Amino acid sequence: MFRKATLPKPLAAARHGEAIVGGILLCLVAFPAHAVDLGVVADEPLTLDITNVTAVSQRFLPRTLEGERVNDFGWGAAANRLNASLRWGSITFGSRLDGVAYWLRPVDIQDNPTAALYMDAGTRFRNVFYPAKLWLTWQDSGVELTVGDVYAQMGRGMILSVRKLDDLGLDTTIRGARASYTQNMVSLTALAGFANPSRIDDAMGASLFAADAVRMPPSVVNGETIAARPTFGSDRIGAAELFVGRGTSVVGGFSAMGMQRCAPYAYDANGRMVEATAFSDLAGYSLGSCATADVSRWLQSLPKTNPTYQASKLWAFGPSLEFPKMGAFGSLYLGAVFTDRTKHDGEWEKPSAGNALYANYTATTSDVTHSVEVKSYRNFYPVTAASNTNVNGMLAFSNVAYSMPPTIESIMQDSAFGFFNVCVDGGRYRADWRVRDGLVLSAQASYFKSLTEQDGGGCTATRHGSITSDALVPEGKTAKQMRNDVVDGFAFVQWDFEQNTSHFYATAGARNDNLDEKTYYREGYVNYTLSKHVRDELTVELNGRHRMRYREANNVDDNGDAQTWREGEHYTALKIAPSWVITQGFEYTTNNAQPTYYWNGNVYYRFDGGSNLRVLAGQQRGGLRCVSGVCRIFPAYEGVRAELTVRF
Repeated sequence: MFRKATLPKPLAAARHGEAIVGGILLCLVAFPAHAVDLGVVADEPLTLDITNVTAVSQRFLPRTLEGERVNDFGWGAAANRLNASLRWGSITFGSRLDGVAYWLRPVDIQDNPTAALYMDAGTRFRNVFYPAKLWLTWQDSGVELTVGDVYAQMGRGMILSVRKLDDLGLDTTIRGARASYTQNMVSLTALAGFANPSRIDDAMGASLFAADAVRMPPSVVNGETIAARPTFGSDRIGAAELFVGRGTSVVGGFSAMGMQRCAPYAYDANGRMVEATAFSDLAGYSLGSCATADVSRWLQSLPKTNPTYQASKLWAFGPSLEFPKMGAFGSLYLGAVFTDRTKHDGEWEKPSAGNALYANYTATTSDVTHSVEVKSYRNFYPVTAASNTNVNGMLAFSNVAYSMPPTIESIMQDSAFGFFNVCVDGGRYRADWRVRDGLVLSAQASYFKSLTEQDGGGCTATRHGSITSDALVPEGKTAKQMRNDVVDGFAFVQWDFEQNTSHFYATAGARNDNLDEKTYYREGYVNYTLSKHVRDELTVELNGRHRMRYREANNVDDNGDAQTWREGEHYTALKIAPSWVITQGFEYTTNNAQPTYYWNGNVYYRFDGGSNLRVLAGQQRGGLRCVSGVCRIFPAYEGVRAELTVRF
């Protein structure tokens, strides 16, 4: 059965009355399945492994007097992810089926719905069940062939990085084919296919399927109809990586990636999406159109913040050289990447070429391990996915990208603002001193110069000398006025005691970010974890993070002046091995854009065989969260959530 392009919802349930029933079905659909040892077939064992994750949540109403948005609260959801893997000898077939159903959507319960609520109704809170990941792999004697969804990282993420980041709700693969060969000193990997990020975002209730047409009420925008809109493009990626010298003291490598952006759907003469196909309804996306007119119409609808959005073609390539066995001199990695892109509708206003230089050195002397990382990036934009964040609800997918260059900062660093790493020079030094068994002291210091933390900043890739000499600045500004100088450092202690049954880890650090010799951002923080074994199976754990922060034009007072704010969290956990963890949490912020206090409780129970149940009730602070340079904004959470993981 074909549907018009206004409703490309794979196997969608009804919006209202069927939502709760659909949620119950999603919770139960996988549980009759169980692990089966199917015995031996043609002299090879046949096994089936299943993991099912079901999460049911209900959000409380918002604290509107403290700034919380109606759009993000009051709704409930039942989500399910069923992972299955069938292995027979050298062959593995795997799949993941994702589904979600909603109830009490904000647009359904408001007396006077706003235009924003109605626009959300086209992209958020959509009942969906679809095959998120599918793959078939054969491997034997150093050869591996995969058809379907694959993860990949090349050039240490500077060339290509599609992977899973659970902390951010990201899971991006390439759906196509991959072949790899590893034998003696040579390793070769090649892949090609369509980018395939997860289409459902649990935190915001958003989905990356084409947005429904939305009929506004007469009181909102004169009752006009907003047509169906695509939200995610058809990004085609091909890449290859070669290493020579594996297992020796010198390893040479070369990586390359090419990408073509096509429109997710064809358009008719009126600029409307052409009817979806049966295949797109089943698979959750269409193969798209690479016709010039369709591609231009699609890319014109995307944001202009990152120029790679407007690139119809993009490529990156570069060599690497690694010295993994330098004896007492440690190990050294050197990498370089060169990029360029083609604009879909003419010439770029700024240079399109970019490049990156990266080095990592590690050595151990006596009881101290030294590590040095250096980066120098010029006009080196991360390759973003073609997700249309101009459509309401799509900001949840704005961080989907196909490259993740090393930041050489802390994994959870969330204070490198804007496009900090596009035009940047910097380095870090870290020392880890093993004082004695069970006690390690560490310290790190970093310094960076960025021309792109501020809007409008940029640089060329010509490398005339210092980063300032490569600057491209807005009219009326100088390179010095656009350059952020950042000093960052921390000290860390790791103490394991009582025969490693207890431990204390603590970090104290600071960051100072100056713009034109004035404070743009500063922060001081402490992190700690104290885990004390009490007796038998009982352990008490205290975990916290507390920060003092200032950022220009943030947390402004009545006079419009930015003020310092405090934020953090403390959690107290009671652990009863091997099954129970009972946690009470308190979070806070004095930033006037958010409510001040958040309380929650969490109960975790582990069953035999690795299955577990986790229940959270209460509030959690929203904000920016980052992992290895990939960031997203999470809304605050207030409600109840139960998550059941069953492993067979």
